[in-house]
Formats: sequence, C-alpha cells, structure tokens
Amino acid sequence: MIIMKLVLQLQLFTSGVPKFHQFSSVPDLKHLLNNAAKLKSLKHATQIHSQLVTTNNHASLANINTLLLLYAKCGSIHHTLLLFNTYPHPSTNVVTWTTLINQLSRSNKPFQALTFFNRMRTTGIYPNHFTFSAILPACAHAALLSEGQQIHALIHKHCFLNDPFVATALLDMYAKCGSMLLAENVFDEMPHRNLVSWNSMIVGFVKNKLYGRAIGVFREVLSLGPDQVSISSVLSACAGLVELDFGKQVHGSIVKRGLVGLVYVKNSLVDMYCKCGLFEDATKLFCGGGDRDVVTWNVMIMGCFHCQNFEQACTYFQAMIREGVEPDEASYSSLFHASASIAALTQGTMIHSHVLKTGHVKNSRISSSLVTMYGKCGSMLDAYQVFRETKEHNVVCWTAMITVFHQHGCANEAIKLFEEMLNEGVVPEYITFVSVLSACSHTGKIDDGFKYFNSMANVHNIKPGLEHYACMVDLLGRVGRLEEACRFIESMPFEPDSLVWGALLGACGKHANVEMGREVAERLFKLEPDNPGNYMLLSNIYIRHGMLEEADEVRRLMGINGVRKESGCSWIDVKNRTFVFNANDRSHSRTQEIYGMLQKLKELIKRRGYVAETQFATNSVEGSEEQSLWCHSEKLALAFGLLVLPPGSPVRIKKNLRTCGDCHTVMKFASEIFQREIIVRDINRFHRFTNGSCSLHGSIVKRGLVGLVYVKNSLVDVYCKCGLFEDATKLFCGGGDRNVVTWNVMIMGCFHCRNFEQACTYFQAMIREGVEPDGASYTSLFHASASIAALTQGTMIHSHVLKTGHVKDSHISSSLVTMYGKCGSMLDAYQVFRETKEHYVVCWTAMITVFHLHGCANEAIELFEEMLNEGVAPEYITFISILSVCSHTGKIDDGFKYFNSMANVHNIKPGLDHYACMVDLLGRVGRLEEACRFIESMPFEPDSLVWGALLGACGKHANVEMGREAAERLFKLEPDNPRNYMLLLNIYLRHGMLEEADEVRRLMGINGVRKESGCSWIDVNNRTFVFFANDRSLSRTQEIYGMLQKLHGFPLISTLNQSHCGVV
Repeated sequence: MIIMKLVLQLQLFTSGVPKFHQFSSVPDLKHLLNNAAKLKSLKHATQIHSQLVTTNNHASLANINTLLLLYAKCGSIHHTLLLFNTYPHPSTNVVTWTTLINQLSRSNKPFQALTFFNRMRTTGIYPNHFTFSAILPACAHAALLSEGQQIHALIHKHCFLNDPFVATALLDMYAKCGSMLLAENVFDEMPHRNLVSWNSMIVGFVKNKLYGRAIGVFREVLSLGPDQVSISSVLSACAGLVELDFGKQVHGSIVKRGLVGLVYVKNSLVDMYCKCGLFEDATKLFCGGGDRDVVTWNVMIMGCFHCQNFEQACTYFQAMIREGVEPDEASYSSLFHASASIAALTQGTMIHSHVLKTGHVKNSRISSSLVTMYGKCGSMLDAYQVFRETKEHNVVCWTAMITVFHQHGCANEAIKLFEEMLNEGVVPEYITFVSVLSACSHTGKIDDGFKYFNSMANVHNIKPGLEHYACMVDLLGRVGRLEEACRFIESMPFEPDSLVWGALLGACGKHANVEMGREVAERLFKLEPDNPGNYMLLSNIYIRHGMLEEADEVRRLMGINGVRKESGCSWIDVKNRTFVFNANDRSHSRTQEIYGMLQKLKELIKRRGYVAETQFATNSVEGSEEQSLWCHSEKLALAFGLLVLPPGSPVRIKKNLRTCGDCHTVMKFASEIFQREIIVRDINRFHRFTNGSCSLHGSIVKRGLVGLVYVKNSLVDVYCKCGLFEDATKLFCGGGDRNVVTWNVMIMGCFHCRNFEQACTYFQAMIREGVEPDGASYTSLFHASASIAALTQGTMIHSHVLKTGHVKDSHISSSLVTMYGKCGSMLDAYQVFRETKEHYVVCWTAMITVFHLHGCANEAIELFEEMLNEGVAPEYITFISILSVCSHTGKIDDGFKYFNSMANVHNIKPGLDHYACMVDLLGRVGRLEEACRFIESMPFEPDSLVWGALLGACGKHANVEMGREAAERLFKLEPDNPRNYMLLLNIYLRHGMLEEADEVRRLMGINGVRKESGCSWIDVNNRTFVFFANDRSLSRTQEIYGMLQKLHGFPLISTLNQSHCGVV
C-alpha cells in the first residue's frame, strides 16, 4: 500500500510530461541520473523515479540512495523526505542518512536536521565524518551552541577531530554561535590547518565584531597566500575599525596579486572605502572598469547613505536600473532600511512603486522591510496596509508590524497582533518577544509581560536573552516596583549588561530613587565609560532633587573622562531630497530665511504663553540660554519645513537623540499656529503633534493609565515645562492619588512659570494636607528661591526645616548655605554652615563658593585650608571655586599650587573648567602670552570657557590682535552666544575702531544673534517683583522713574554716568 501511495503521488508529479525512453541497463540509469543532476531538474528526477517504480527497480538500496541524492541536488526537501520515509531500507545505510541530513541543513531546516541526526543514532547507525560535516552547519545556522557542543563531544568520542573538514565545520559553528573562545580552542588543537580553517577564523572574528583579532589572523595568513575570502573578510574588518592605513595596504596587495578584477574583492574594497568616509575613492573604484554585479551596486548605494549622500544613492539606484541590473532582495531591503534610518518617506515611497512594478512585493523579506520603512518614516497606516496586503505572513513580517505599533505608542494593538499571530500558528522568534515585551512595559501590563516572558522557555523553547531581561526590568521599573526589579536582576542566569542597568537607572530617575540611581550609574560608568547618556540620566536625577553640586560633579566627571554629549542632528525629507541639520547649523543656502522663520515662530508662540525651558540649554552663560535653545537641530528642520512644504502638508522630522522638552513645547505651538501635523521621530519614539497637542496624553487617557500616580506626576511635569500651567493645575486638582512627588512637581512647575507666590501657596497646602516634604522638596525650594534671590521665601522654608529636623540632612544644609549666599545674606549662610554638625565636602564647597561670590577671597582660601586640615578630600567642583578665588584676587602662586595639587596630591585630573580658571588668573594679571602658552599645553582641545577667559583678559588689557583671534575661535564654537560678540565689540570701541565695531554688529545681524534683554528680581513682603530693561508695566511706574530721576541728581551717580558714556 505504501508503494502504491508513492506511485500515485509520483504520477501526479509527472502527469502531462512525456516519458523518458525505457532504460534497460545500469549504465543507462546512471547516464539519466547524471544528466538530471547536472540540470537540477526536478521534473526529470520525478520521471526517472516513476520509471523505476514502473519497472520494479525502485526497491534497491543503491537506487534509493541515488534518488535521494538527486532530489537533494534538485533542492526538493519534500520529495527527499517522502522517499526516505517510504522505504525501510535507508535505516541500514549511513550514506542515506547523511544525504538527508545534509539536504535539510542546506535547506535552512536545522531543527529537522537535528531530529534526523538523533533518529539515525537511535537506530544504531554511527555518524561518519561526512555526517558531522553536514550537521554542524545546521547548529551554526540556528546558533544552537548547546547542541553543537554535544556534537563536539560525539566527534571527540568517534575520533574525528583530526579530520580537517570536520574541524573546520566545528570551528565555523562556534564562530557563528558567537563563541570565539571555543573556536580558538578548536583551531589551536588542529594538527593540520589549511587556508579554509584560517579563513574561518578571520570570518568568525569579523562576524563577532572582533575586527582587531581578524586583522591579526590575516597577518599570519599572508605567508600562506590569502585568497579572495581572506581578503574580503579583512577588508570588512578594516571597515569596521575604520582602519584606513591597513586597508590601503591590503588594496596594494590585491593589485600586486592581480585580484582587483575579481568582483567579490572589488565589492569589499568599495564597501571599505565608503565606511571609512573616502567616498571619492570608492566612486573611482566603482567607475574604474571591470565587472559589476548587483552586490557592487548595493554596496555603492549603501555607501552613499553611509556618507549621508542621499541624492546620490537615488541616482545610483536609477542608473542601476538603466544598465539593466535587476535589483535583488538585498537591494530593496537595503534601500528601505536606509530610507527608514533618515525618515526619507518620499524616497521610500518611490522605491516601493518600483517594487510593485517588478513584482518583488510578494517577497516576504521585502514586505517586512517595507512595513519597517513606513513605520520608521511615521506612516503607520501605510505600514499596516502593506502588512495586510501581504499574502504570506512569515514571522519576520509579523514582528515588523508589531514593532511599528509599539514604536507609535499603540501598545494594545501590538499585543492584539501578537495574539493573532499565535492563533495563526506562527511561531514567534527571539526578536518578536523583544517587541511585545517592550509594548507591555510601555503600558504597565505586568501580568501580560510575565506571561509572555515565561512562555518563551516553557512554550516556545526560546532562552530569554539580555534584551528580554532588560524589558522586564523596565516594566517593573516603570510601575515603581524598583526593589522587585533589583531582585529580578539578581535572579538572572548571567551577568546583567548595560541594557539591564540602563533600564533600572531610567526607572530610578522616574521614581526619584537617588541612592539606587547612584549605585546603578556607578555600574554603568564601568561598563560604558564613554556613553554620555548614563551621565546625563544621573545628572537629571540630581537636578530633580535640587542636588546641584552632585549634578555638577557628574558633569565634571564627564570632562575628566573626555565624554561629550552627542551633538543633535535632524533630517527632513522635501521633494525627494533629504536635508540634514546639525545643532547651530548655518551651512544651508537658506540660512537667513530659516533663522528668520525661527524668529517669527518665537514671537508668535511667546504671545500664546510660551516660556523657554532653559534647563535644556547647553550654554551656561547668563542671558544666552534661551538663544542656544533656538539652535536645536529639530527646530531648524521645522523652520525649513514650514518654509518650503506646501501649506497644510505634514512636517516629518527624524532626530538622532531624544527630543528635549523645549522642542516638544515649540512643536505643539507650531502645530496649532500653522495648522499642520508635525511628526517627530526621535531615538525613543514617535511624537505626533496636531492642533496644539501631542498624542501622548490622549493615549494615556484611552488606556486608562491617568489614575496611576507616577503617570499623573509625569503629565503634570510635562504641562508645567510646556508653559501650560492651567492644564497642569486641572490635572493636579482633578482627583486621584497624589504623593510627595506630585506636590514637588507642582511646586517646581510654579517656579518654572515664575509663579512664585503660588509655589508658596502649594507648599503650605502640602503641609496642611499632611504630606511631609522630603529632601527633594526642600532642596528644590531652596534652589528656586536662590535663583530669584527670594530671601523672604527661603527664610520661611528654612524655619519649616528647623521644625521638622531636616536640617541634619547634609544636602539640605548645603542647599541652605547656597540659598542664603545667592540671596545676598552671607552671614546667615555662614551661620548655617557652622551650625551643621557633619560637614561633607558638598557643604564645605558651598560655603567656599559663597565667600567667593561675595568677594571674600581670603576667607574662602582660609576655609579651604581648614577643610584640608579636617581631612576632608576636596572634589572636582571644590577646585573650581578655589581657583576662581585665586583668579579674582590675582594670587598666582596659590593658584598654581592648588592646580598642581589636584593631580599630584588628590588624584583629580583637571578639567576644562580648571584650565579656564588658570587662563583667567594669568589673564587678569596681564600675563597674556603665558596664558596662550598654557592653552597650547592643554592635554585636550580648549572649549568656549577657556577662550572666553582669554578674550575677557584681552579686553581688560587692550590686546586687540589676540582678542580678535580668541573671538574668531569663539564664533565657531558658540555662533549664537551674544556675550562673545559684545566682548570683541567693546575692545574695538575702547580703541576707537568704530568700523570694526560696526562689522561685529553686522555679523550679529547676519547670524541672527541678539543681545538678551536684562531682567532683575526683587523680593518685597513675601512677593517677588520682576523688572525688564525699559520696563513700564508695573502699577507704580511713575514713582519708580521718579526715584531714578532723584538718584540721578546725586553727584556720585552723575559722575558714574559720565564715565560710562560710549561703552556698550
């Protein structure tokens, strides 16, 4: 019956096909089989099989093995399995088993290959060296390290380790499973190494991004004579390391060996030059004759995107089509990936239209790339349409759409689609769970998150990785279960990495856990000492708690480690062209129009209540913070989009970093004023702005999350920082739970909106409701009081601190010292300092800084020496204060003594701030040439602080030429800082160089730089009054100007006014 079933199935395969001539001998059969194998013709193979069945020659073992091999060569795993399972004989022959295992392995069916390998062993058939060489690639393909190690043990048991083919396959398996240490062990034990085994090591190191090791192995291969595999792989290593010098040496060796004509080698060279930034060299090689295949074109197109030459990429794509080169799956996938990376929707849509014409859209990989491209370009509906129109959904396509939903904040839709996928019988993959766990995390779905996490190993046989553990830590952290998150990390079966600790640090920031945040950050600084994001997260935690000295210390640590915050960069797609904007960018041909549009936008939104969020400004110079905010890259891209895109059309922007709160606010206002949809994709998520609102709050309400206190706190904070104080108040007063963080956020929101009296009212209401202020409450209030010199308010809060006993807290004490000092009451600051029992370095530093601010330099130095005698080790910021004291009093010897003691005595590496103090010290005493030599001796590039100190000294000591040079450097570093222009302008005016002064004014106009208007505060009867330059808005304006006139009549004032005539 089994035989007849096979005959019937074969008749279906061969129906309608003319039969071969009848073969009468074994040579005839061999001849037919060889021809069919050469042609790889499944049609011919099934005809021969049918004839064998008809003539009753199908049952011999030799013929079965030959047919199995034939079906394998034709690539038909279905026929191979059908034949194998039909006959009982193959169970007695290792060749048959090996043929089947090899075919399954080559057909990317690793799990089936392992199943048959284990079945073979249970039947008593021992694998030979061919069997092992066939099964190891299956383990490599699916990264099945554990199974590969078990097979390694069998190889050792059956004494096949000396076989070069088996050893090379074993080495390759370990490399592809990411275990290069085990691969090296195999390699070291190989008695005979050939070029193939050396190449496997090079390829393995490249695959695992150990590029330096790959280059090292290649150097050893040079004596053997590397082939195109060795050369192509080492060129990839050079590209990965941007090791251009060695790459050029390899290029020379290629020319010498006559390999440059090999298209495989040429492709690697083009790729290397593109990734090393030498686009012209890559272009010469590409256009310099010789063969080009589709891979060459793909490499060149991706090289254009790598060098951000987006228009050229489109040109090459069109040229590729004109030359008759048919784009393949990799071409389209690469182009869609590149379009997605810069949110170039127009280009992506154009390529999509070409895909539709060629019929490639049926390819599931291209479909999933299309879904991803539309999703990352901000068009979720187009992504969903492509997904639904795709007939065959493989797991990659499902995962792509789930990820798009998650990125667009549609977590519920992502989870529903995941459940739909499971119901369809599609098995999720490793990366699918990363997306669905992230969706659970962002919606606080604890139960669903743990259900899916546990199902990975229990149901789907997928071992959770670091990404999955990071998602779970993020999930626990977002809902405030920080201790549980810590226990979860401790239970992990391997060491947590930066992803896991980063998730916990983010949660600490969200839920105001300073101590845990500090501990986690210290771990991250060891794992990723060069990642600025970790430093910024810890700094923000400190700032939110008013721990400004600690925040400054984090910034100093960044300076010591040479870590700089990554510059912002944004893209906008207009008329099939992608325009790139960097922070402070003035390279665009329409720069004046762009900055003009920004100025117009600023004026319009200020009328609607916009208040600049200067905490997001990178410029610390007084009066220039708001100016620097308006040079963020996404604002420049927005202004350009408003200028050139048709009215009413959406503005789509891509940002390389997280969008700051001030930009978020500006986008909301712009969407309402210009009646446009604005879509910003930053490194974390999409932000969609319409009619003056962002999709975030609506999404929170829709999901029923607004009742969660930590969500409410975040929303109140957002509205306050966006200047929407009324919305924040409604949310705060609208019922639901409130904790101490809610009150802190609201009080700080009042200060942010300059509603100082309301802040005091909330503080008193907080106490009346029985909510105990914490350290963060007091430090924030003292910081806010200090920032506006509100002494009465600060004193009132101090009295409450005394009642509650919080004054023992060192952070509060140091904040009190700083508050009194900045409010002008040095004696009160000193009294608080002396009454504090335990003086930490933060408290000492605060008092030294107060003495310095009040011009009491000798007292500051005496206190510093007292601190040293007490055995308290000074910190980075302490030295800034003491060096500033030395600078302002011209104490050269003391200044250099303290500066040199930093590294020699206290093991603190001086940073840019300290070098700036020393330049200022030398400059103040007129030693300008020595100051220049000091700058030249610096171990790193001087920044605006250093050059600013020198420029100030040049103004003081009338050195025009040096002043001009310092100013030119500052104009490059800080093109939007008005202070630098004003310093140079004053130097010219003092020397009567009026034309040069006018030129500086013109330069300010060209760059759109304006001098910031003066603003002053005064605290009277528990109220803070704000005055601007030329202010006439106060109810008692006439009396104020009358008093000014009266003051002007005094002789001393008149003399001072006359002495300042002509000085800006």
